[in-house]
Amino acid sequence: ILSKINPDKDILNILDKMNEMFRISYEFFYKPEKSKAVRAFKLNKEISSLIDNALEAKRKEYIKALISIDFSNRIIYHLTTMRLDTLKELSGENN
Repeated sequence: ILSKINPDKDILNILDKMNEMFRISYEFFYKPEKSKAVRAFKLNKEISSLIDNALEAKRKEYIKALISIDFSNRIIYHLTTMRLDTLKELSGENN
């Protein structure tokens, strides 16, 4: 989808934030630290907000790209929450 649209400042900014989210989620998966989980949470909210704001004034092709980016953001953030759930299970917090 992104290859079919012209470069857009809003979308490039969102993709930059997503790259940071992916890096943090990857690092957190192998070395869970509270600061990384908090940063991933804040980035998830920030990316969602950026997507919502960008959706207001975009054409159909851009909207498709933003929806795809939003879906990818949710998947990437799930890496962090999935790891948090695993850590809770291992520590016995769910009992």
